Amino acid sequence: MDIVTLTPQEQLRPFVRAFWYASVPVQNRVQRSYQVMADGAPGIIFQHAQGRSALCQADGTPLPVSFVYGQKSQGPCTNYASDSYFIFGVSLQPAAFKQLFALDASQLTDSLLDTAHLFPQSFGDSLLNASGPQQVCQLFSRALIEKLPRAREDRMVDEGIRLLLQDASETHAASLPRHFAISRRQFQRRFRAGTGVCPETYMRIARFQKALYNLRSGHYEKLSDIAYQLGYADQSHFNREFKHFSGCSPGAFRKANIPLFLSLQKSDTLRIVETR
Repeated sequence: MDIVTLTPQEQLRPFVRAFWYASVPVQNRVQRSYQVMADGAPGIIFQHAQGRSALCQADGTPLPVSFVYGQKSQGPCTNYASDSYFIFGVSLQPAAFKQLFALDASQLTDSLLDTAHLFPQSFGDSLLNASGPQQVCQLFSRALIEKLPRAREDRMVDEGIRLLLQDASETHAASLPRHFAISRRQFQRRFRAGTGVCPETYMRIARFQKALYNLRSGHYEKLSDIAYQLGYADQSHFNREFKHFSGCSPGAFRKANIPLFLSLQKSDTLRIVETR
C-alpha cells in the first residue's frame, strides 16, 4: 500500500499541512484494522468502496463517507475495513478547524463530524463522482479556499502551539500564560477553543509524538534514553504516558514492528498504524 502526498496551494498552507491518498487492497475480505492515535491535529477523511463507506468503528458502526475528525485526547481507537477502498485525507494544521469553520474545536475532541454539516450536499456528491485523486484534491482545495475570506487566525494560539512543539515540558506549558501576559484561565479557554485540548494535554501529545519518532528512527540506545531526553520524570512515567496514547508500552511497540499506514514525512507526526 503506497501513500501519495500532495502539497497544498500556498494560500492554504497556514491551514493545511498536506493532502494524501491511497487505494487500499483487501484480499479475500480479510479484515484489516487500523489504530488511530493522538497526533495533535484535526483533519478530514473521504473514503469509500464503490460509493459506500468502507470503514467501521469497533462496534461495527460505519464511518461517514466523508468526515472531519478532531483532536484525540484519550487512548487509541480502532477502525476496520473488509473491502478494498479508496481513502483521501486532508491533514489540517493544529488550530485550523476553528479558524476555517468558526466552531469551537473542543466540540470535536475525541469525536468526528460528517462533512455534510460543513459543506453543501453537492460537495459530497462531487467527491463520489470525481474522476480520480487529483480531482478530489481540487474539490477539497476549492471548498477550503472558499472558507479563507472568513478565516480568523489566532496568533496567540498559533504561537503557543509553536512553543509547545519546541519544548514539550510541564514547566514550559505552565509558563505560557505569563509569556502572553494573560491569566491562566483565559489562556486555557482560548487554547482549548482553538485546538480542542488544553495546553497541558497538547504538551503530552507533542511529547508522545516525539517519543514515537525516536522509536521509529532508532535515535537511542536504551528506552530510558528517550524518557530522559524528553523530560519524563522517570521510566515508569514514560511507560504510563506512552501506553495511554498508544495502547501499549514503548518496548511492546518497538517489538511489534507495526507497519505504518500514514506518516506523511520522516519528521511528521504519526496518527494511523495498521495492526492487522
